[in-house]
Amino acid sequence: MMNQAQWDWVKQKYPFEHDLAIRFGLEYDLRQFSDSVLERYSFHTMMYLKFTLYAQKHSRNKGAEMILELAKDSFSARMAIAKKNFGEIIDLALSNASKPVLAANALAVFTNNGPFGINEYMYQNVFGRSYDRATVSQYIQNYNYTPPKNRFSL
Repeated sequence: MMNQAQWDWVKQKYPFEHDLAIRFGLEYDLRQFSDSVLERYSFHTMMYLKFTLYAQKHSRNKGAEMILELAKDSFSARMAIAKKNFGEIIDLALSNASKPVLAANALAVFTNNGPFGINEYMYQNVFGRSYDRATVSQYIQNYNYTPPKNRFSL
């Protein structure tokens, strides 16, 4: 899981991506997964790849809708992951970036074919290793996954 500093970095550099990640994360209840699943690198690779596909979709097809939604929403979330090895409490709030900033970020994500900050480099920073190759192969075959063109790291 990303730590507070990593979330803050993405929020500062890529507010659309940050806010999109919060929306994406709210769709999943990690309590439904066992500790043994949460400990697998393949699970975390899958979630990063799902987020890339989510970012690709929402920066293309639903970009304008998402920008309006993110610009009007005002909430914060406090997440405590009580599962094994995930004890840190993370405070997340939408960036409250302006619509032009969110639009520029969405266009950048679209042009890049995916996220700049929450990607394989961030995964390496968090987990100390590259994506699980078997999971990537599965996503290429089953979901037409294509990686972002550029990836920036901390």
